[in-house]
Amino acid sequence: MKEDLGELTLMAREACSSLREVVWVTDQDVILLPALIEKMIERAERTLRGVKLTVKTSPDIPSTEVGLNVKRHLIMFFREAVHNCARHSGATEVKVYALTDEEFLAVSVEDNGCGFDASSSHAGWGVKNMKKRAEELGGQLELTSRRGEGTRVQLKLSLATLSQEPVKAHKT
Repeated sequence: MKEDLGELTLMAREACSSLREVVWVTDQDVILLPALIEKMIERAERTLRGVKLTVKTSPDIPSTEVGLNVKRHLIMFFREAVHNCARHSGATEVKVYALTDEEFLAVSVEDNGCGFDASSSHAGWGVKNMKKRAEELGGQLELTSRRGEGTRVQLKLSLATLSQEPVKAHKT
């Protein structure tokens, strides 16, 4: 029963986060990268309650405008990574990084949980969706995981592509 209540609590937090994101997006004429990263971190804080969360962002994130579909892909990618930590990893610590340099944005989520065999065909829909989103954004996905050692997911994108629309829209 305790496990079921935990699952219901997680689902309620995620539904609330999703609704907040929808309201936020519809209220925005322009979405800038610093605000998007702030919203992603707020989601991690809400979803990962009870887990030690470490957040690191670049001190001078450029105020690059983010296209609507790029924003959607980034939020969904990040949401999947955070959701996997909360639901499957059993992690006690999660590190979230959103770092930029002159050319790139790198967003990563790293946990100290149970890990999994990333090369396995049963890695799940979430991993497949993250790979598709990274591909459609023209980014590089790095996923490393080992049983008993946790998981690290990183998406690296060119800052120049953030304001451009992806070639095709992901269906999930």
